[in-house]
Amino acid sequence: KRLEKKKKHINVATSVLSFPFIERLVKEVMKYAPDIKIDVYKLENNFFGGHVTVAGLLTGQDLLDGLKKVDLKDGLLISRTMLKADEDIFLDNYSLKQISKELKTTITAVNNNGAQFIEALIK
Repeated sequence: KRLEKKKKHINVATSVLSFPFIERLVKEVMKYAPDIKIDVYKLENNFFGGHVTVAGLLTGQDLLDGLKKVDLKDGLLISRTMLKADEDIFLDNYSLKQISKELKTTITAVNNNGAQFIEALIK
């Protein structure tokens, strides 16, 4: 079933490990919502080293390093696992607000739940 037309652009940042899964999921969503353009960015973990590939260990600086040259004016979705439990703080103590300001965009942290992620993409 096709979703109602809503022209919009969404940016998603994820880890090396999660990238193939997120990219497949996004392609499926775009089949049913062709007016939504979704770009997925695979971020390297520079803070802990390239051998660390999970989203939960990406830091604010990793987001800055990977996205500083990207136009994110339409906002950015990230996994809530990138933040400390019950806080909007990354492991390197950057706040979500600081990173949003540096990247000049609104960042939305989405729970690590497929249905909630899809909802964030299509709302």
